[in-house]
Amino acid sequence: MNKRRIIITAGAKGGTGKTLTTTLVHGWLSEQSIRVTLIDGDAENSTLSRFAPNSTFIDMHRPAALDEIILPLESDQADVVLLDSRAATSEDSISWLQQLGLRALQEELHTRVTIVTLVTHSRDTLEQLKRWTGTLKDEVDWIVVRNLVGGQVDEYDASNLRSAVLKKLRAAEITVPLIPPYVMANLEVHGLTVAAARVSPNISWANRRRCQSLYDLIGAQCDEARSHLLP
Repeated sequence: MNKRRIIITAGAKGGTGKTLTTTLVHGWLSEQSIRVTLIDGDAENSTLSRFAPNSTFIDMHRPAALDEIILPLESDQADVVLLDSRAATSEDSISWLQQLGLRALQEELHTRVTIVTLVTHSRDTLEQLKRWTGTLKDEVDWIVVRNLVGGQVDEYDASNLRSAVLKKLRAAEITVPLIPPYVMANLEVHGLTVAAARVSPNISWANRRRCQSLYDLIGAQCDEARSHLLP
């Protein structure tokens, strides 16, 4: 059996940039000649599906719903499953991974798990990172996204937690710069991802260039983190 991967954006509180990050990572994965299944874990708000109509819904609060993540891998329909988690579902995801057993996923399904955690200027996101890493440790791969949407993440950058995550857990880091609110509003009006906006006639030339620059920046960082993203 070929190697597989499950990538989960940690279900922190809303507004941390999970969906934006998911679409950016999905854009990079889609260019790697691998099969990707995109899953929207928030069937109520459908945030991801507004930008990626080809995504599949699951209700993360429904018992056994997370089992559906594995189905595309079991049926050999995908090499990577990318889940955009619903807000406040960290405990559900952690419990699910512990129930299945990360070693069993690797040995029986040849599937490695990557957790994508987001840190912002909010201290809550550091507590979230601490909770995830303290529980799963080196049993999974880690990507920490420094989302500068609300400003610099000085507290994270100077923390012992960051040093431990980078050195002991060999986490990769991706930095998402501040995107002008009017650009994001323009994309939301037209239901466009950053990748799609680069060539959309509904977006001004200036904003297409901004999206291209952001896409190139994230793509270069994903290239560096490819061992954490590819099967």
